[in-house]
Amino acid sequence: MSRIAGPLLVVVWLLAGIAQAAAPTATSDLSPRSLVEAAHRAAQSLDSYTFRLTSVTRHRRANGHYQTEKKNVLTYTFRKPNRIRLEWLKPRRKRGQLAVYNGTTLRAAPSWLPFAVKVDPDSPTGRDDFHHPIYRSDLASLMNIVLQDMALVTEESYEGQVTVGKRQAHQVVLHTKEKRVVLAIDTENLLPLAIEQYDRDSGFLVDGGYFEQLEPNPPLADSLFRL
Repeated sequence: MSRIAGPLLVVVWLLAGIAQAAAPTATSDLSPRSLVEAAHRAAQSLDSYTFRLTSVTRHRRANGHYQTEKKNVLTYTFRKPNRIRLEWLKPRRKRGQLAVYNGTTLRAAPSWLPFAVKVDPDSPTGRDDFHHPIYRSDLASLMNIVLQDMALVTEESYEGQVTVGKRQAHQVVLHTKEKRVVLAIDTENLLPLAIEQYDRDSGFLVDGGYFEQLEPNPPLADSLFRL
């Protein structure tokens, strides 16, 4: 995912629900920037969370068409100040694969290795599906990237409310010279539900991150962030 889309996300939009979180509630300002800022604040307000992340990335073939390159489903766990744990659920060949960032060190346990290895957090291996460093893949960091890159936006609009899973969401559309970015932001807790990027010319989905089953502020043991 390019920098404008920020998900982690990292991760993929209009299919999954998200549990209501103890975060800031509805806003009366429905301008795109205000909604993105509200989503950033809502994510920042959480001390910890877990959610199910689905990420989809596509690449352009020689004939100009897009095809699915990668689809991953994983459990994402975060605890302040910056502890992150990723556990892969799908595809089957990656099931059980782990990556853990403890605030300073990134370690990974690929499904095909019986032990964990240290990974340079700034290397390509230390990045998520959307090419963000894993240590910057949390929801607040993703929304901050969107905020920073709104300087690239040539057109923005609020498209009303849509249903995402069982949740109601504000839909925001941002256009750049190359992409159309679609964000879904929960109407109640203002947390992001999905981020999608489309090729502006062809309309094909390039990548998307979908966040579901979010549990806000669960108690998380230190052992979760050791590998």
